[in-house]
Amino acid sequence: MSIRNVILLILGTVGISVLSVIITLRMTQTKTESVAHVAPPAQQQVMPAQLPANAAAPAQLPPNPALNPQKPKPAPVPEAGMSFEAATIPKEFQRGPVEQKPLSADNVINSLMKETPACHDEYKEHCTKNRFLAEHPLACLRSKKDQLSRACFNQLSAVRDRFHQDCGSDIQKFCAGEASYFVCLKKRMSELSPSCKNNIAKSSRP
Repeated sequence: MSIRNVILLILGTVGISVLSVIITLRMTQTKTESVAHVAPPAQQQVMPAQLPANAAAPAQLPPNPALNPQKPKPAPVPEAGMSFEAATIPKEFQRGPVEQKPLSADNVINSLMKETPACHDEYKEHCTKNRFLAEHPLACLRSKKDQLSRACFNQLSAVRDRFHQDCGSDIQKFCAGEASYFVCLKKRMSELSPSCKNNIAKSSRP
């Protein structure tokens, strides 16, 4: 083989090798660019579910009475002595005794309020529009105790205390379960003790 042919063979081999390298580099660069241009998939944002604006609120169950029992309200405790001075009109006095003329305010003051002079003006103001109340001044005034002067209130309290002192045993004997001790005792005047009978007489119309 001549030298010329050897040189041509070497050059051909080198050229083929260089061309192969160039093609390989070109292919690698193209693949890299393709990967770089592929965008990653977008992440989907999960939004919390929202109720429509006009959606009704969830219904609430009514309270279970078995779990929250209501305590019964205690019965009102009557004030001591109020049964004597109670302003509730008994049936037998709603229209007044038909055989007796109504007492004037001055007659009531002079006969039934001798022991309560501090209450005269308040009696005229609060108790003269109804015959029963007008003729039972102590009961009427006791029902208005929050509107009375201190002097009048003290005198009424003293009268009440004397009533219970004079008639305590008679109340227990005849009228323990009655709503009005005074009315009950008046019905039994002939059976009362002397001290109670005298007390009732002072507080009763002539």
